[in-house]
Amino acid sequence: MNTPAFFLAVLASGTLLLTSCNNDKPAETTAATTTAPAADSAATDGMAGMDHGTAASGSPQLTAMNDMMARMDAMKPKGNTDHDFAHMMLAHHRGAVAMADIEL
Repeated sequence: MNTPAFFLAVLASGTLLLTSCNNDKPAETTAATTTAPAADSAATDGMAGMDHGTAASGSPQLTAMNDMMARMDAMKPKGNTDHDFAHMMLAHHRGAVAMADIEL
């Protein structure tokens, strides 16, 4: 391999390596955001755009779902993505069980 191509490959690899290292702490979130690592990501926008038209307004299922979403939104991220994801899923599945109990 000639020298300029080797130098370019090393420079590109080094740049990718350095940009992948990120020691920034996650941004503080408000009650309106989720505990996902990127609170302003499509996951938050996707929930806002969901169609809940099949559940009647004021129905027990809709109330249980809104309670579940409120509990999930109130969770504060700890900065450990595995921990945050596991606790978000616990709240999510508790809400799903509550909605299933209502349906039964």
